[in-house]
Amino acid sequence: CNSPAAGNVTYVPSGDIRSAVEAARAADVAIVFTGTTSSEGSDRTSLELPDDELIFNVAEANKNTVVVVQTPGAVILPWKDEVAAIVNQFMSGQESGNGLADVLFGKVNPSGRLPITFPNYENEVGFTEKQWPGIDLEADYDEGLFIGYRFYDQHGITPAFPFGHGLSYTRFAYSALEIHEDYGTVAFTVTNTGSVPGAEVAQLYLGFPSGAGEPPFVLRGFEKTAELKPSQAAQVTFTLTEEEFSVWNTQLHGWRAIPGDFKIAVGASSRDFRLKGTWTR
Repeated sequence: CNSPAAGNVTYVPSGDIRSAVEAARAADVAIVFTGTTSSEGSDRTSLELPDDELIFNVAEANKNTVVVVQTPGAVILPWKDEVAAIVNQFMSGQESGNGLADVLFGKVNPSGRLPITFPNYENEVGFTEKQWPGIDLEADYDEGLFIGYRFYDQHGITPAFPFGHGLSYTRFAYSALEIHEDYGTVAFTVTNTGSVPGAEVAQLYLGFPSGAGEPPFVLRGFEKTAELKPSQAAQVTFTLTEEEFSVWNTQLHGWRAIPGDFKIAVGASSRDFRLKGTWTR
């Protein structure tokens, strides 16, 4: 930036770690850009990023280090506890720079959520060679229902970042859970308890009776609120039909509704439940 009022920006190529560390020490904030890519016929060979060493060194030099990640899917972030913030853009397209600037400078309050689970290390789910990458050009998809966040819940593993996770410049509180079995609805209130406007993505998870053979919890709905001003509240309502309480019957080749007590959980991610209740059918 040429304007003194705007401050100075020093750019260092990612391959020059020594210069990056020197620039980070002299800066108020250090922003490290990293990423990886894949395409049809050119999959990634691992979940690692190419700049881990750079990020560790910059984070050590400047406690206000922000890492911006562009990736087509999950990646391993071994430095996640060493940096002040992580912005995951996934594959954000031609307006990537403008969108990122709006988020970094607070013009836009982010409200995105992870559509996948981020693992702690390579092959944390324990794929066999037959499952991935496969043998003789054949891969077995025999993990059943326990994929993604369902695997982590089933095995009691805490992921690096859970399915549905996402931070904001404000905070939200959940309250007043109402379960109306006769009307088929679950309703609750979301309140902005922070100091800036923002939107929340509320999520509803359902826990089947133990004999159903389902994962501990399964996502049954999500809804983004309108932008809420500080102290403003909004009611969120989910409608559940018989299909949400059903499992696929391989003998009948159709859906079968399960009777019993279902756990209702609403919150900000698959590992951040704020309200819980029971639905009996």
